[in-house]
Amino acid sequence: MEGTKRFALYLLLLALIGCTQSGPSVKSSGDQGFDQTAEYALHTIQILKKRSHLDSPSKIVEYMFSTMGSAELTPPNESTEPGMASAYKGPRPANDIWLQSSDKEANEFFKKHLMLTPDDGRNVIIAEGYRENDDDPFFTWEWSLD
Repeated sequence: MEGTKRFALYLLLLALIGCTQSGPSVKSSGDQGFDQTAEYALHTIQILKKRSHLDSPSKIVEYMFSTMGSAELTPPNESTEPGMASAYKGPRPANDIWLQSSDKEANEFFKKHLMLTPDDGRNVIIAEGYRENDDDPFFTWEWSLD
């Protein structure tokens, strides 16, 4: 019975994430994979900023990469969860880009990274796209929470 309740809650969360109105779109970086991953990140941020306890960029980014946030917000995997994956209608990150908080070490398995950095002073989240062996981001987005 507990598993059934958990599955029902998961489906409800997927429906809520997938059915939310589309928010602002991201400016194109010229790289489809990064744009796709940035769309997913911005979509997730738009959902989380509506929660009263996530009232700053740092709290949103921290939650996104927490164990609980990752479990709630990561779209279902098409190969391991085909039923739930087909029900999910929201954006998905590109498979070859690692999305992470900038306060963590880069995942060396991935050659491309989208790093999120909160700036509470300006009330923005900065997303920087990094390609293999680049020390500087090739593209930067800034998303205001106002």
